[in-house]
Amino acid sequence: MIVKDLSKNQTRFLLKTIVKLKIKTSYDLKKKLIFERKNLINIKSYRGFRLSNKLPVRGQRTHTNSKTCKKGSILK
Repeated sequence: MIVKDLSKNQTRFLLKTIVKLKIKTSYDLKKKLIFERKNLINIKSYRGFRLSNKLPVRGQRTHTNSKTCKKGSILK
C-alpha cells in the first residue's frame, strides 16, 4: 500500500506511532550524519581533514582511482 492511498485516520495513526516509538526519520538521520561530519572537522581529526579536502577517507588509493570522491561533495 502507498502512503498517498491511505485515509486521514490511517495517516494520523501512523504519525502517532512514529512519534510514540521515537523512530528516526530520514531528516533526523541526515541531520545526524552532517553533525557527525562537522564534528570530525571541528576536532581536526584525520578523517575530518580528509572530509574537508574531499579526499577518500577509508584508506583508498589517491594516486589513481579517487575521482569519484573528488567529484561529489561529502558535506552538502
